[in-house]
Amino acid sequence: MSRPRALDLAVAIGGTTIRLGSESPSAIPWIEETFSAWSVGDGSTTASRWTVDVSCDPGRLAALRTRRGEHGEPRLCFAHDTLLQRLPARADESGATVLADDERDAFLVVRPGRVDLCFDDARRRGRILVVWTLLEIAATEARAELLDLHASAVASDFGGLVLMGEKGAGKTTLLLHLAAAGSARLVSNDRVLLSATPGTGVTLLGLPAPLRIRPGTLAGLPPLPPWATALDRPYLHSLAESRAATTTSRPEPLAGPAEALLGLAQVVDWLGCGIATRAPLAALVFPELRPADTGFFLDPLAPADVECRLAAHRYGAALVGREPTLFESLHRGKEHASSDLEAPVARSVPGFAMRMGLDAHRDPGFAPRLLDSVGTGAMGAAPVRPSTKAAGSALDGAGADGISVIGRTQG
Repeated sequence: MSRPRALDLAVAIGGTTIRLGSESPSAIPWIEETFSAWSVGDGSTTASRWTVDVSCDPGRLAALRTRRGEHGEPRLCFAHDTLLQRLPARADESGATVLADDERDAFLVVRPGRVDLCFDDARRRGRILVVWTLLEIAATEARAELLDLHASAVASDFGGLVLMGEKGAGKTTLLLHLAAAGSARLVSNDRVLLSATPGTGVTLLGLPAPLRIRPGTLAGLPPLPPWATALDRPYLHSLAESRAATTTSRPEPLAGPAEALLGLAQVVDWLGCGIATRAPLAALVFPELRPADTGFFLDPLAPADVECRLAAHRYGAALVGREPTLFESLHRGKEHASSDLEAPVARSVPGFAMRMGLDAHRDPGFAPRLLDSVGTGAMGAAPVRPSTKAAGSALDGAGADGISVIGRTQG
C-alpha cells in the first residue's frame, strides 16, 4: 500500500515564513487551495520561523480527548478585530501548552516555534483553526513593524488599493465589483497589512481570510453557485467538496436570501478573477454609501485626515488594553503596535473619501472609471471635488484637475 501524499509548504504571510504540513488526505486539498497563493517553496528546504502541522489521525485525537478533563482556565489564543477567543489550557509533560476547542472537537499543542493542530475532519470545523493560527502568528511577528488594518484590498495595474470604512460602508461590495469586472485582483478582505519602507514606498500585504457576502452585496454580480448557500460554512470546503455538495447539507431549503462566507479560492472561481498576495500601495479609499447620490464622487483627503482615519481603522483597535495572546507571550511578550506607523503611510500615499450611490455599480464602466480616477490622483494629478454644474445634472467625465466625477449629488 502506498503512503498517503504529504503536504509540506513554506508560506509567507505578512513577512513571516511558516512551514505548513499535513498528512491528512481529506484536509490537504483545502489547505492547498487556501494557502497556495502564499506559498514560497518547499517547507523542507525553506527557512521558516514557525512550523504548523495539521493532523486528523484518529489515534492521536483519541489520546488528546482522554485528557480533556485536565484542561483548566481558558487562555487567550486568538485576537480578532472585535472578538477575543479563549480556549481551556493545560501544560503537557514537555512544557507545551495544550488548548482544547470543544466546539470544533480540536486541539492545539503550542510551543515556541511550533503548533500541532489535531481535529476530526469529518465535519471540517477544525479547518478554520489553521487559518486563525497562521494569521495570529503572522500578526504577532509583524505587529511592531507593520500597520495592521481592518480593511479590504485589491491590486490593479497601477498598484494596490485599500478600502476602509465602517460596517455597511460598501467595502466588500466595492471589492467584489472591481474583481468581477476584471479590473483588479483580490488581495484581502477584512484585514490587510501595510509596510512602509524608506526609499521603496508602501507595500500592501494580503491575508488568506474568508470573505463574508451579504445578500445586499450581490446586486449586479454573477449569481452565487448553488453550493454557496446550500452548504453550512462553505469556506471550510475545497472546490471539489463544494461542487459535490447537495442541499442535504442544510436541514431545510433556505426561505430567503442568506449571507455566504467563502474562501478566497471559491471567490476566484465564482468571479473568474485572480489573487495578488502583495502589491505596491497606490491609494487609500474610504467609501461611504449615500442613498441620495447617483454614481460616485471622490474627495481628496489631507495627509493629517488620512492619518487619523488609519488610526481609527487599526485591526483590534476596540480591544486596546487586552492581555497578551499565547502567541504574543511566546514572542517576547506582547509587542504593541507602533504608534507612528500611520504618518509615513499618510504622507506617501494619496487618500480619497468616496461617496457612492446605491446604483453606482450598475454602470458597466464603473470599475475601470473608478480605478482610472484613483490612479490619476495617485500618479500626481491635483484632485478636486465634484463639479459645480447645476444640481441634478448628470456628470460623466473628468474634473478640471483630472479626477473623474460620475453621477449627480442631492446634498
